[in-house]
Amino acid sequence: YHRFSRHFYLQFYINKCYNPVYYKRVNFCYNIIDFTKFIFRETGERKQLYKNLIICMRKQKVFIFTSVHSWYDTRIFRKEACSLATRYDVEFHAPASFKFKEAGGVRIVGLPEWKSVRDRKKIRKILKRRLRVSDADIFHFHDPELIPLGLWIKFLKRKPVIYDIHEDYHSYIKSKEWIPKLLRLPIASAFYFFEKVATIFFDALITATPSISSLFRKRDNVYLISNYPKLESHPVLPVKETDKIKFLYVGSMEEIRGIYNMARAFELFIKDNPREQVELHIAGKLIGNKNYQRSLQALFKLPEIYFHDFLPFNQVKKMMDNCHIGIIPFLPTPNHLYALPNKLFEYMAAGMVLLTSDFSLWRSIVLKEKIGWTFNPMKIRSIKESYHQAIKSVKDLKVYGESSFNLVHQRYNWDTEENKLINIYQGLLKTVE
Repeated sequence: YHRFSRHFYLQFYINKCYNPVYYKRVNFCYNIIDFTKFIFRETGERKQLYKNLIICMRKQKVFIFTSVHSWYDTRIFRKEACSLATRYDVEFHAPASFKFKEAGGVRIVGLPEWKSVRDRKKIRKILKRRLRVSDADIFHFHDPELIPLGLWIKFLKRKPVIYDIHEDYHSYIKSKEWIPKLLRLPIASAFYFFEKVATIFFDALITATPSISSLFRKRDNVYLISNYPKLESHPVLPVKETDKIKFLYVGSMEEIRGIYNMARAFELFIKDNPREQVELHIAGKLIGNKNYQRSLQALFKLPEIYFHDFLPFNQVKKMMDNCHIGIIPFLPTPNHLYALPNKLFEYMAAGMVLLTSDFSLWRSIVLKEKIGWTFNPMKIRSIKESYHQAIKSVKDLKVYGESSFNLVHQRYNWDTEENKLINIYQGLLKTVE
């Protein structure tokens, strides 16, 4: 009786873990009929089930959650969650178009997709219910709006909680156009104070850039995990055709990202150089007010500009393999000046030459390593001149592209960051044991 009841209890529990609706452990006595069916299964099948259960029992559970980022987010899912799944039983809760999916060894449990701030309130309520019944060993969240939930789960469960800080949110709030100018500084200052106090209670703070780490420099539990690309996404240097020089921008198209200036400069470049065989490819979501969207859509009608809307990573990877020059035209807002966006290193991994805004941090990589050129993102003329400079010599493009690719494989890759992340988890989970 005890032998079979133990088997059934474990099997029933694993089934419930893989089902997005149920999270509580169910006692053996809940279903006698299923228990009798289990007894009469073949011995070989029972042995295999037992092996699977033991493997699952060995792994400690990780609960990763976000209310803002989509489930396919490069940093959260493709890098962190998939890396952790090699050692732990990872459950990832994020906005998605599905209820449940398993990918990369990660169990992805969908949350409602959002369109407004009100939608995210509903998401947080759902997350709170799921957190309450979860028996995870460690919790890892990625948005500042989830700090109250992080504190709640810390005091409720008494288990390790990690806050993953992607951006300098204090500076980010100052550049938000939907917040009235008079209120931006008070709101940013209030959030800065709140974040400083709240993070005292978290077991680890993971940051995406050195500048964010410097905001918490007096803490001994702050760890830098950079947005370096996975080597497996571009194992070999792509061969690029040189009949046409192709420029590429990938990412959301908010006004503060300088997309209008980039496209307008390309239009003027085409007018001045009608014989040049060039194309500009843009892939991402168009975000902004109606006037801004109309002005961009008018530029997208040019035959040399190709707008692809949002694309999954596999298709973006193919585009990067076929394009020569990657553009990052971000405007100099406080949050952008010290950011290290994913796309910078993804471009490099694909052997692309870089054209970026002339920020000191980016300049130290792009110009120092001789892998591209920089421009003033506020001046259309400066961007246009950088286009001229980039296509002067096809040989330079090839050399710079090879340098970009080699730098990623030698220095700027996810392998080192993955080891750092796993070491953080091992240290925290040892304290639990």
